[in-house]
Amino acid sequence: MATDPDRKTQAAAVALMAVVVVLAALAVRSGGFWDAAQVPTEEASALPGLLVRPVFIDGELLAQFVMRRRVDQTIIDLRPEADHQRWHIPGAIQLDPAVAVATDLIALTGGDPDRELVLYDEDGHDAFDVAVELLRRGHEHVHVLLGGLRSFRREVLTPPSLRGILSESLAHDQTLVWAERRRFFLEGGHALVPGASDPESLESPAVVSTAWLEARLQEVVAIDARDAASFARGHLPGAISLPLPSVRANRDGVDSMLLPAEELSDRLAALGLGASEPVAIYGERMHDETLLALALLRGGQTRVAVLEGGWGAWLAEGRPETAQLSERGPVERAVPGADGFTMTTSEVAAAVDEGQALILDMRRPEEYAGLASAVAGRGGHVPGARNHDFTLDYAPGRDGGHWRDIARLRSAYEALGASAEREVVVYCQSGHRASHAYFTLRYMLGFTKVRWYDGSWKAWAASPYPVDSPSSSE
Repeated sequence: MATDPDRKTQAAAVALMAVVVVLAALAVRSGGFWDAAQVPTEEASALPGLLVRPVFIDGELLAQFVMRRRVDQTIIDLRPEADHQRWHIPGAIQLDPAVAVATDLIALTGGDPDRELVLYDEDGHDAFDVAVELLRRGHEHVHVLLGGLRSFRREVLTPPSLRGILSESLAHDQTLVWAERRRFFLEGGHALVPGASDPESLESPAVVSTAWLEARLQEVVAIDARDAASFARGHLPGAISLPLPSVRANRDGVDSMLLPAEELSDRLAALGLGASEPVAIYGERMHDETLLALALLRGGQTRVAVLEGGWGAWLAEGRPETAQLSERGPVERAVPGADGFTMTTSEVAAAVDEGQALILDMRRPEEYAGLASAVAGRGGHVPGARNHDFTLDYAPGRDGGHWRDIARLRSAYEALGASAEREVVVYCQSGHRASHAYFTLRYMLGFTKVRWYDGSWKAWAASPYPVDSPSSSE
């Protein structure tokens, strides 16, 4: 894409940015990207606008994000298709540079304008060109793999013995890290293990595959969790549209909480959804599906499934879609669910005082530590809570994502203290991500004493109860 003179000019520009790159590398190694908010005002005013935007990510940090199955990133491989087929970073989407510039990448990544794009090629030149053009066109979250795949191989995949590691203890530690990365990136360790159980008859909450649902479209009602506009453009045959905002509202001063059981039951009946009908929920993201599943369970539905891979997997596999609306008249409303899974703020506070329950904060580590933006008013976490980023349970992909290996999930939760006998409470910022954790623990792993904190950190931060912060936590 870039000519030799262009490359020389670009190389000179990159050289002038050396100090910026060093600062960026320091920032990303500490767990974030360097952006305008982190630059002192007087320094930011002296730099061109582009330089104070997130631009570079180094191979070490990208490897960590990929291995943790981070869900808020889309990785784009700008090399030719043949090179991509030989080997690529797991989960990367292949696009030619010209196509990447011309494509609506926000639409490609599920319509989320805050989703981060990470671009790479062999040496970083084309990725830099494309990133500059995307930033010029208004994309705000565009990053470039520093040094391209050439640098990634050297930093991440080269054995320590070939990298001049002098200390014996350091070489030992680095060898263990390298062996894990080799398994993941070169030996198929990233391969997904389907979590769908595909029951013969859907009688209780479950995870189902696209093949299972397509074979049962005449008997199972598909529920679309996406926004109404996306539904109108195309959906599963016979599907009902039930966007997430339609089942959430401000309650007691806390926004984004699920509606009360009676209101949910009325809403489902108005859509023509019978209480005994089996339903399968699909959407753009798995935690959208699990949150809607909790709404249906609270509203009186019992035969509820979520579709692994969601709408993205359905499309990628070429399964049937339509823009035609199905006609369903209102039905008698279901008896609202008993909702034994939801906890209130006062109930969580009581669990904190008793000290017996395992309380899990499913947010990012920086949110748990109180270092991220505290949109709820206070930073920190519920006293005594342990942190387990929900993305560790989730394997993103071009489709809607999949659960990680069930045996590993069980081991990870047991290491945190979860057991069949112990009550487990899950929360996040608003209950959205925690719904995925609840579904994982309750219906994938079979833990029966799991509770979900509706309102989550937003409700706790607005309460008079104390919080743990970096200065007060362990």
